[in-house]
Amino acid sequence: FVTQSVAYDHNLTDKNSGLGVLLLKDKAGSLGLKFTSVGGAYSYALNITRKHRIRMGVRCSYVWRGIDYDHLRFGDQIANGGLSISQQRMDENVAYPDVSAGMVFFNQEEYWLGASVDHINRPNQSLVYQEDTRLPHKVSVHGGYNIALKKTVKKVVYSKLTVASIYKFQQQWDQLDVGAYWTH
Repeated sequence: FVTQSVAYDHNLTDKNSGLGVLLLKDKAGSLGLKFTSVGGAYSYALNITRKHRIRMGVRCSYVWRGIDYDHLRFGDQIANGGLSISQQRMDENVAYPDVSAGMVFFNQEEYWLGASVDHINRPNQSLVYQEDTRLPHKVSVHGGYNIALKKTVKKVVYSKLTVASIYKFQQQWDQLDVGAYWTH
């Protein structure tokens, strides 16, 4: 397995916005299953009060998936002397757009709560010719809270405990992560 990733984002403070570029390339196993994603992201922060904000964002990517069929052997190739009916029904590469979005409500010093949805457009990712295999939505809900343990006389926090969690689900799979960390 070989994975390469490059990302860059820039905060446009005067416009309450952020821009990002993402590149991910992955090659899995000896069969050459490959995945490449190139995308861009945009976010906007909406000030609700002096301390409370909502940040919303969207990511649009273009994805290429493929496999190296020279390394595959099908049972019908052995029976038919090298010609594979299975191989003829498969595409070597597929490409599709993929859209995700999310938002987070937060107070800069105390807490945050947010959610995101990946694969909003449910792209068809199948390598099998004329088969419809839609990528299911992935939903994430996350939040956290900072507990001040020690403050200076001017109420500057220099020791805190942060409790955070994220719950993710996609079709019948789900995952809950809960954790805490101390900052001093």
